[in-house]
Amino acid sequence: MWNPEQLVALYKKAGAKFFVSMSLHHDNFFLPNSKLPRCNSVNISPHKDVFGVW
Repeated sequence: MWNPEQLVALYKKAGAKFFVSMSLHHDNFFLPNSKLPRCNSVNISPHKDVFGVW
């Protein structure tokens, strides 16, 4: 149910002037595709570059 366009529209409607996404989760799970470490959103669920779709 990941829909970044809908989320950005919601943020804009709420009055946000900019958006910042983190690329590394607190437990060292990378949201972009990365060779190091292999624990990232492409190799493990959801099997897509979550950071890149923004």
